[in-house]
Amino acid sequence: MVFFPGEEGVLAVGLAQMGWSVAYVPDVVAHHDPAPGRYPALRRRLDERSLLIGLWLQRPVSMAARRTARTLSRTAWDPAARGAIAGVVRAVPRIARRRRPACPDLGAACASSLRLAAGGHKA
Repeated sequence: MVFFPGEEGVLAVGLAQMGWSVAYVPDVVAHHDPAPGRYPALRRRLDERSLLIGLWLQRPVSMAARRTARTLSRTAWDPAARGAIAGVVRAVPRIARRRRPACPDLGAACASSLRLAAGGHKA
């Protein structure tokens, strides 16, 4: 079990890496009922940290580095960005042990699936 905001993205990439495919089924509806904005600053920090950890775990270094640089550029004025970076730094040993970059074509495949789910056409 993974516990951090955005875990579905890490799970989806991991499943794709193992050969599973993504299917859009319009009859299946997932409902998410988060607590109503009790801790918005904490949520922003955790969301950004989780996004960065997911990128460093599974995506190309260049992509993870670009997003990390964007977050770093906000640390002077954004406490959520500072907290996210601090969380990623603490997670570096775990990230290094568990890093399994996805193949470069995975991003294009995911984008194609999202276009189809949105009613677009296969590229």
